[in-house]
Amino acid sequence: MLAMIGVSLLFQNVAMLSWTAVPQAIKSPFPPEAIIIGGLYFIPQRILVICIAFLFVVLTHLLLKKTTLGKAMRATFLDRETASLMGINSDRIYSFTFVLGAGLAGAAGALLGPIFTVHPYVGNLANLKAFTIVIFGGLGSFTGAITAGLLLGVFESLGAGYVSSGYQDAVGFLMLILILIVKPTGLFGKIGITR
Repeated sequence: MLAMIGVSLLFQNVAMLSWTAVPQAIKSPFPPEAIIIGGLYFIPQRILVICIAFLFVVLTHLLLKKTTLGKAMRATFLDRETASLMGINSDRIYSFTFVLGAGLAGAAGALLGPIFTVHPYVGNLANLKAFTIVIFGGLGSFTGAITAGLLLGVFESLGAGYVSSGYQDAVGFLMLILILIVKPTGLFGKIGITR
């Protein structure tokens, strides 16, 4: 994990030297006018992001639950040594999992690029939110991650609407602190035996 943080910092600084740190706007192929549905305003780009994110969640869930590769990934996550004894190439599984995660992160960046301004450090806040979601939902729980992501979005929106938009990101971290006090394993996390 520390190595990945170091590589991330390296990539950010190389991008800053190559393209400068000036925020850039990516033009969306959709019109900027909002669509009104039942009194709610939706921007077409955000509707696309929601639909594709839902598709990726369903496909990833099916990959993990219904395929042999998904079973191998779950077995390797639970116990690498036993999975290796059962004939699973854990190094290959780790490589595939890394590529899958990087691909999903790249897709998320491409989808969110037209919504936000893009600069070398644009992913820092997203990384913190992803960390919050993983801990809040329970480490290793797919259902927990989905539920925590939805709850985080709802609570941040409520915090921005009823408190202040300046505290929107703080609401997520307050939520994380509260869940760690009440249930340290997260919403769907299980207490495991440490070796």
